Amino acid sequence: MSSELDIHNTIQAGQRNQEAKQLIHNWCGHARVEKFGGTGLIEIETGLPIGHHFMACDHAHNGGMATWLLEQAAIHFHDSNCVGCEKRQPIRLPNISKFIAQRDADAERARVREEELQRQHQLAFDSRCSARAVLRSTSSVAVATFVDDLQTLDTVRDDASAQRLIESVRLAPELLTVAVTEHLFSLLENGEHWFDEVGLVVLGISPLDPVRLAGCAMRCLSEGRVLDLAAEVAANQVSHVKMEDVRNAVRGLALVACPPRSSSHFDDPRSENPIPLHQIFKHYPEQTALGIENLLSERHPFRVRIGASAVVALASEYPNLPVSLCRSLTTRLARADVLIDVESESELRYVVHDLTQALICAFTSDPNSTDIELMRYFEGASKDGEARLSGVYEKIIREASGSYGNDREIASLDVYRVALRRFVTLAGVSNNEGVVRGILEALRGDPGRLAALAREQMDMLLGAAALADSRLEASKKRSPLVTSPDLLDEIDQETRQSQFRSLRASFARWAIHGAAMDSSGLAVFTDFLARSNALSEGFKAAIVEELPPLMETGIGLSAVLPFLYTTMVGESNLGRAAAATAIGEIGSRRLAELPNMVGEAFLLMLSDPYVIVHKSAVRALRQVRLPDEFHEQVSLALGRLVIVYRGDKDQEFLLTCMDAYTSAERDNDQFKTEAGKVFIAILHKVKPDLLVRQGHRWLLNRLVEVEGYAELVLGLFEHCDSDYEMERVLDLVRGIPINTVGQHISSIKKTVAGDPLDPMVIGTFLEVLTRDGEWDAALYIAQSQLNAIPDNIRMRVRWLLAIQQHCQTEFELLIDQGKIEEALSIGKSWDAALAEINEIHKQNEKTDPFRFISQTP
Repeated sequence: MSSELDIHNTIQAGQRNQEAKQLIHNWCGHARVEKFGGTGLIEIETGLPIGHHFMACDHAHNGGMATWLLEQAAIHFHDSNCVGCEKRQPIRLPNISKFIAQRDADAERARVREEELQRQHQLAFDSRCSARAVLRSTSSVAVATFVDDLQTLDTVRDDASAQRLIESVRLAPELLTVAVTEHLFSLLENGEHWFDEVGLVVLGISPLDPVRLAGCAMRCLSEGRVLDLAAEVAANQVSHVKMEDVRNAVRGLALVACPPRSSSHFDDPRSENPIPLHQIFKHYPEQTALGIENLLSERHPFRVRIGASAVVALASEYPNLPVSLCRSLTTRLARADVLIDVESESELRYVVHDLTQALICAFTSDPNSTDIELMRYFEGASKDGEARLSGVYEKIIREASGSYGNDREIASLDVYRVALRRFVTLAGVSNNEGVVRGILEALRGDPGRLAALAREQMDMLLGAAALADSRLEASKKRSPLVTSPDLLDEIDQETRQSQFRSLRASFARWAIHGAAMDSSGLAVFTDFLARSNALSEGFKAAIVEELPPLMETGIGLSAVLPFLYTTMVGESNLGRAAAATAIGEIGSRRLAELPNMVGEAFLLMLSDPYVIVHKSAVRALRQVRLPDEFHEQVSLALGRLVIVYRGDKDQEFLLTCMDAYTSAERDNDQFKTEAGKVFIAILHKVKPDLLVRQGHRWLLNRLVEVEGYAELVLGLFEHCDSDYEMERVLDLVRGIPINTVGQHISSIKKTVAGDPLDPMVIGTFLEVLTRDGEWDAALYIAQSQLNAIPDNIRMRVRWLLAIQQHCQTEFELLIDQGKIEEALSIGKSWDAALAEINEIHKQNEKTDPFRFISQTP
């Protein structure tokens, strides 16, 4: 969360929660507020209760519901537990009765509004009944029956009555007399929404007045009712549509053509039907375009999104439309945070996405004029506006390169050539972090389907990489003697330098992929490498890191191998480190095909005195394996590094060295009895939080059979600060060898005593203890959990679950001892606990505020 708008909304929510928290404390001496989840930065800085909280009480029969706004949780808890409670201890006023009173007042106002609405509906119903009575008296028997069916639909409003009316007209269109047709049109035109769908279908079967029918359909589209049906009717009666109705109906047509995707269910299928919008645009292009422009000029974000979606829906058949609206789209995108009333950062992202997609359509149709328009607004835009505008180019490049899974064939490179050149220009002049971040996002992978463009623009890409390198070098020349050392300024400087490095690498990567396209490109790149002496060390190192794609073919490998080997044995420590990284990327099979001198040079890097070099070499070994003839030398080099770094501050790299060593020696049986014990001793001195990270689980798993493994793992429990870390340690506990757990009973009891209420910890230890037949220890742990759970209403279910866990452990013990009858008798306690749990859940369901919402099976 970084948006000022989201931060402001979050602080407001925290202030409301602070007030609600005080009101809860005033309500009852037993009531308290508990937090669900972690603590964020804004909460730390402000001290406000931000996030999901819930109300709790030891005498409550039902649990509380955690909500973002605490007042909602307080109301739910009050209704579920506090009504009629005899143990309440009031403190003072005001308290949550304020919320209850407000809720009741809102409910009363809603009831009054509903009664007034019902009264108005009844008057309108009586009027319709009178009109139908007159119509019935002057009609034939068949028509009168049809009118009776209409009366039934107005009364019960079910699908069966609606279908009966529709089928009657399909079988006998003559039922639609002039008087009946007039009555049906009056229902549609007077806003009787219950009749919209049936009316449009019935009157569309045999349209006696197509102009009025088209007008009713367009009215439904403008008001957002029965959109799919109304769009179909409007398309069928397009020649009878009035021009003045088109502008307001565009919103409904756009929703039918491109319905918005759910923000929570992205996989939901969307039934898109752009045909009606296309039909209306074909007959009324100016009015449709004006309707779209009106939507784009709205301040409501959803309407702006609808307007942008309409542009996208029409762009395939009418490519000039997005170009004509380019200025409006660009204006809204550049100043989206000012011209559109967004309430959250996520809402702004949705608007920006749709506007960007519409501008991509304009760019695809006319890249040069759209590029000029975007840059015209770019010059005066804010930093956020610049980033949004450059995002158009980013999406174009990413979609074409395949980053979004788009595999459509590219017919012409003209669009992408303009976008790539603009990226190169912006990368050379812009200091906007958002703009540079967008460029890096677009170029972070290989060019994919744009490899031909990278080949064509290879000189420009290499020049852009050189320019980024020169900007990086210029930023390093700043003297601290001239400018006072400011921490934030220094962080800013480091961020810019990091971005320059990434730009340099990205442009070099694309150029190298372009060179791999054909022999002429490879020759051009080889000539560039021949003149690399003029390049900075950093630039040469960046090029070396990106060489692996060229080394996938024999021709490419032969071309760049001299440069790679020269770098591996060269004077530049940056170059040697980059060469080690490149070796790690080419794969073990390709590495085995290289001359032995490459392997020998790599061995030298493992013993290189420069930290950056031997660290890169060790990390490369996690990705590749040197040929077998180097195995012993690799192990010796890694062993020396483990010895050197065992007392160093960089314990992360120590673990990396140990990981690489155990991987190299995984088939050596002597490792478990010799070096393995040394490794366990070293790991006892390593920071525990490093050991429980996912990245080092393979190292620990290779040490499972080494003496001292169990003590190491059991010692990690007291250092777990999160559920994630606890899960990692419990996985390691399950890996303790069979029939060895009994040697560590005292340590296990000590661990459980530290947190006897954690069900994951208790369950895991019960699992390994019963696996090894350590029944006394298992029963002791099960009973410890039972004794630690407080005997109150709030913890009753937890206590009953602990009873079941104890029964399960005792049951397995009796089965192991062959005492079948006694084991079966344990089932009575289990069943009793289960029955009470089910009864508590049943009582809770009666007060559940969501009990009326159907559950999906």
